Amino acid sequence: MNTLKPCPFCGGEARLPIGMDGNPVDYEVTDCTCKSDDCPIAGYWIPIKIWQTRPIEDTLNKRIARLEEKLAELVEVGNKMRDLIEQDYDGYLDETIDWRGMAEEADDVLQEREE
Repeated sequence: MNTLKPCPFCGGEARLPIGMDGNPVDYEVTDCTCKSDDCPIAGYWIPIKIWQTRPIEDTLNKRIARLEEKLAELVEVGNKMRDLIEQDYDGYLDETIDWRGMAEEADDVLQEREE
């Protein structure tokens, strides 16, 4: 089984039910270990399939992936445009616009998001 995601409400650790012998029982349910009154699902056993489903998070992750692909395409187009312009203006833009530097900064921002 994959690692259980944290609680969607409080971030608490998920746990599996423990049997009389002290080992996890395969009931396909989990709950949040936070025991907080602020967590609406603390103490309730939730089916793992539902626990692991995060439709909003999954949708946002897919959207981020698509946007990162588009950004990479735009950076590539921008670099090609810069190369073409440099050929025409003999390095004029190196002093005015640092396209590669801007692309590297955008890439750094994306890498920070992934961390």
